Order: sequence, then structure tokens, then C-alpha cells
Amino acid sequence: KTDDATKTCVPAFAGVTRTLNFWSGYVDPATGTRQLLLNGTALSTNAASPTPLAVSFDAQGKASVTLNYADAGRVSLNARYAGSAATGDSGLSMPGSAAFPVVPYRLCVDSDDSGWQCPSASTACTRYRKAGENFRLRVTAKAFASGVTDTCSLPTTPNYRQLGTQLSATVQAPVPGSDGSLGIPTIDIVAGGTATLTAQT
Repeated sequence: KTDDATKTCVPAFAGVTRTLNFWSGYVDPATGTRQLLLNGTALSTNAASPTPLAVSFDAQGKASVTLNYADAGRVSLNARYAGSAATGDSGLSMPGSAAFPVVPYRLCVDSDDSGWQCPSASTACTRYRKAGENFRLRVTAKAFASGVTDTCSLPTTPNYRQLGTQLSATVQAPVPGSDGSLGIPTIDIVAGGTATLTAQT
């Protein structure tokens, strides 16, 4: 706005708190089941019934908010301010929006076969498969969760899609050793944030 005394351009929201209406949207994919959180509050996905939240602006008219989306994909954040007599800006209407990508925290690589794990990493483990035999290999996109150190125990991001995800194998023992080669070098994750190869070798 124009300053009343100096007539210079100054922030209209300098050092004040204002209530803004927020809502989010799914861009790619176009649907989802997880809500975008702003300062810990789940946002509406309906522009007709947005979520009102108080936002504090600094002396430069800037405000910082914290976003969290426990899924993957491209989402939009939309905001709208409507002036009122109480704040001395009746008739003022300010919309804004931005779209941004959110990616998984990690990828879990495991199998839904029984007996595939060898926690001790020793020859005492029961043999899972011979070299060249088919086995089931699963890749699942995961979200961050505080205090969880096991990647595969993290929550899944169901909206994650990725074609041609590269796979590789690294020998753990003996060292030195040959890494060998995978029969199927890529995997396509097209639904549910996870995909399984039924005949990996």
C-alpha cells in the first residue's frame, strides 16, 4: 500500500496477523488420499470450503509456513485473503497459488517371499535361492517418520509413480567378490507406490 505520510510503497501486512483461506490440490496424479498439512493443520481440497488459518507477517510483510505431505507427487497450495471492515481493507481480495513436487524419502527393496532374509549375514542362514533361480523382488516408496530407522517399516507413499527405476546388485560377501548381474535391470512403479517383479534372477 501507499504510506499515509511518506506516500512510498510499504507492506500492507507489516507486523500483523491475518486470516488466510487455504486449500490444496492434487496435480499429478490428479487424485490422492493424503492431505497437505500447513503448520500441522490438514488443508481442505475444496476451493468452495477452504481452511482458514491465522498467519503472522513480519515487518517486511513476509510470513513463513511449514508444509508436510506424507505422499509423493505434484501438489498445489492455494491461498486467498478477503479484506474486511475490521482490518480496514474491505473489498480487498488477494489470491495466490503454487504447485510443487514431493518425492519419497527412501525406497524399500525387499521380497514378499517367506524366508528371503538373512539377518545374520552368515552361511548359517537357510538358502533362499540358487544363482539363476527366479525370486520375487519388491520396491516400495516410503515417507519419512521420526524415530523409524528401518526403511521398510516407514509409511508407504501410495501416489508415487516411476517408470524405469534402475536396479543393481552389490555382493556383500565374500570381499572381494563379483557383483553378478540381475536378470531384470529396471522396475516400473505404476500404482500404490509399490511394484513386484515375480521372476527376478
